[in-house]
Amino acid sequence: GKAWDSGKLAKLAARGDIDKADLKKAIERLVSTHDSEIREGLLERIEAGDINALLSWGNLTDLPKPAVQGMLDSLSNQIEGIIKIAHSGAYATGGFNQLSVLVKLNIWHPDCANWQPCLKMLQDRLVSPEDLVPGVKVMINKYQKVPIDIACEMRKPLARLAEHGLMYDKLPSSSFSPDIRGPASLLLGLLFPEGVSMTKITQMLRGDANLIKVAVELLAQRKEESSLLLFSTLSQHDSYEVQKAVASALVKWILEGFIPDESFALLKEIVADASVRLTSAISLLVEQYPYSDATEEIIGLLEEKDYAVVSRNLEIIKTKWEKEES
Repeated sequence: GKAWDSGKLAKLAARGDIDKADLKKAIERLVSTHDSEIREGLLERIEAGDINALLSWGNLTDLPKPAVQGMLDSLSNQIEGIIKIAHSGAYATGGFNQLSVLVKLNIWHPDCANWQPCLKMLQDRLVSPEDLVPGVKVMINKYQKVPIDIACEMRKPLARLAEHGLMYDKLPSSSFSPDIRGPASLLLGLLFPEGVSMTKITQMLRGDANLIKVAVELLAQRKEESSLLLFSTLSQHDSYEVQKAVASALVKWILEGFIPDESFALLKEIVADASVRLTSAISLLVEQYPYSDATEEIIGLLEEKDYAVVSRNLEIIKTKWEKEES
């Protein structure tokens, strides 16, 4: 984009409706970074509640307060509409997920945050899983950013969702709906480590791969040495997601100093037979941590695998560490 003059950028911005929505957003984002008028126009549209303008903006963390507030107000109204539609017995499909965008803005702009629509959706028994799961997953990734008072209000509805899910008998095409129980259980366990009982975790371990994955993540959070034998068994599970959850738990334990020797020994066994996909996933997990003797040891383990994509990942990690040290 930097090599383009204003005329070429204007021509790019003027492309017709033949472009698909995602391409149009990408073009708008590119052009806006080099044209202050278009950038200002995006802000005006965001403040008015235009979600397409928000998606074209790019980095949501640098939005000014008026734009954030305007978009939050719009999302709040849309969520009220979702709840009303759910109670009428109809369910919208497709498009962006209002709850996930609302949660992201709340987390990145706490001074403007409005958590009430989020709480209302979690508390409502008729909102579809499609409307809830993406937002819950955002909170899982950023659970440490959820305010304590809001987390306390979430505890009861999350416990209900973790135990019973939603009223599937009243939802259309329920067999295709995502299961809210796993994400709700994981978020509950992250916010309140003792909020999910071992009895519940044991039940999840008897469920499908998605529930087993969540159970592993909860056990990783609890840090109990007795879980190591279970992790050894589950590392042979047919599901890649379960295998990845076990590897992630071991990396977490090693790098956080919990039974590191035993955890490394099991991780070494897993890596010896790991696929390209799983080995690459482990390398990306290590990248999330700063350099240490432990990360160096795991990197050395991964270097023994002759996979091109893993080698590239490791080069990126080492370059990142070098920059952090300089």
